[in-house]
Amino acid sequence: MQRYSTKAIILRRVNYSEADRVITFLTPTHGKIAVIAKGVRRVKSRLAGGIELFSESEVTIVEGKGSLDILASARLKKYYKNIVSDYSRVTAGYQVIKYVNQLAEDDAGSEFYDLLLDSFEALDELKISIGLVEAWYKLNILKLMGSEPDLTSDNAKHKLVEGETYSFDFREGTFSPDKKGNIKSTHIKTWRLLLANQPAKVSKVKGASEAVDESLEVLNKLYNHQLN
Repeated sequence: MQRYSTKAIILRRVNYSEADRVITFLTPTHGKIAVIAKGVRRVKSRLAGGIELFSESEVTIVEGKGSLDILASARLKKYYKNIVSDYSRVTAGYQVIKYVNQLAEDDAGSEFYDLLLDSFEALDELKISIGLVEAWYKLNILKLMGSEPDLTSDNAKHKLVEGETYSFDFREGTFSPDKKGNIKSTHIKTWRLLLANQPAKVSKVKGASEAVDESLEVLNKLYNHQLN
């Protein structure tokens, strides 16, 4: 039987029979794969330590005779322990896993894998606000899906202006100048930063976390509108 090794992140675990689990992995080279981990729920299982949630593992998979391949070995590369130490970070972690599992195709390339790993890295850093990480992964998921907002021009194709306030048209995905609008140019600038940089770098920019918090409600509405 053929076998291969790859880096992997767990997207889903489901108990199966008395001691087994069916695990859905996301990998950078083989997309999404579902495998059966035999005997993993037994106390002395050698596989159990290598398949923790919120971790990256090196796994070896053997081609199965049925619809599922078999997990032959799993070695933990990195466990993001700070995520599980904080309920809010756990919740945010589950959310990004859920989104990636829903949106990534079975033959997904490395883009979703990298996004998920970078999200874990940021959530594991307690100095980075959860809201900033959430804004980062939502904007970058929109970018991967080709649905990110135009952050350079308004609805009339005029350049967005420093100091102006805007409202957002969710149907068109554009900003329009509005003196009573709830989107400031500082919010738009921060969104640009989030699309171009890792959360750790953006978190060091003065006022970035505050700008994210102020604009997160609009971003959440945009995200839900574009992907639902």
